[in-house]
Formats: sequence, structure tokens, C-alpha cells
Amino acid sequence: MSGLDAPQRNLRTLDFDLENRPLSYWTPDRPTADITAIGSCWADDPSSMEVWLLGRMTQREMLRRFLARYHDADVVTGHYIRGFDLPLLNGNLLKGGSSPLKDVMTIDTKLDLKKAHGRSQSQENLAAQLGIETPKVRVSLPEWEAFNTRQPEARQHGIDRVVGDVRQHKELYQRLVDLDWLGSPKRWSSTSNKTGA
Repeated sequence: MSGLDAPQRNLRTLDFDLENRPLSYWTPDRPTADITAIGSCWADDPSSMEVWLLGRMTQREMLRRFLARYHDADVVTGHYIRGFDLPLLNGNLLKGGSSPLKDVMTIDTKLDLKKAHGRSQSQENLAAQLGIETPKVRVSLPEWEAFNTRQPEARQHGIDRVVGDVRQHKELYQRLVDLDWLGSPKRWSSTSNKTGA
């Protein structure tokens, strides 16, 4: 029996990923972070991929467009989204003087993965272990630096990375569902410090 029952499979599920850059440090190795790219795609519609980039629009506009999809979703999914992406989105909303994210049901392919010790649980390695064909898009350090400093000629690096991560994740998510490797969806709340793991 799958970890996702039939009613859950019919929920509108948004797969997403984001990229960010450090801005300043309040303690060593603890930078503030600025979202630089957001990619999202409805799980049941590969043609629905959308990407928003800092530099092409303001961060406020990026977040506004992503939140329109987020608010339409019954479930959001991604890799380590409860531990990283959702809290970072909230931090950027706070910085911009906006309301926090609404509570949402999540399926996190890292935190909801059933126990499997002795194996890497990175998205890239899980995908390789399960024969997912979509590769992780590699971006070199100079390419990241160019993208993070918003050089127009480097925009494609950010687009390729965030789109590649969402596409790879969509395949990984479906494979994990089919193999019954994911636990049940968990609610993520802006008011809780728990990651749901």
C-alpha cells in the first residue's frame, strides 16, 4: 500500500525549488539570504513550469507571483522544503513587510523519506540511486557569482538550475510515491519551529 492514499493523490500538488544568495553575516557562517530564483510546476502538468528571477523583476514581484500558485495548492512538495525553502520564503516575506506564508500541507522528499540509514539522502543522490534520468544541473562557482551579482548574461545559469531541480524532483517524488518510500503529508506552519521530521 502506498504512503499516499487515493484522495491524497488527487490533491493539487505544487512542486517548487528556489535559489538564494548571501547578503551579510550576523555571525560567522550565518548570512542573511536573498531569494534569487523560484521555479514551480504543478505535479500533474509538465507544461506549467514557471520561473521568476531577481533582476528580471523585484523580489516583491517574484514572491507575489509564486504566492498566487502557493495559495492555489492543496499540497506543496520539494526536497528539504520544511527545513529550508519554506522558512527562507518566510524570512524574505518578513524582510519585505509582507504577511507570513499560510499553513500548508507538505510532502518533503528528504524529511518524509522512510528510514534508510547508510545512504545519502540528497536529491541528486536519491535520483541517481533510483535511476532518475533528469540530471542535476551543474553551475560553477564563477557562474554562481555572475548570477548572484545579477549579470544579465548569467541569468540562464539560474534558470537552468532551478528548472532542472524541479524537473528532477518531480520524477524523484513520483518514483518515491510508487515505491512507497514517503510518509504521509505533514502540515507546515509559520508558527512552528518543527520541521515535521
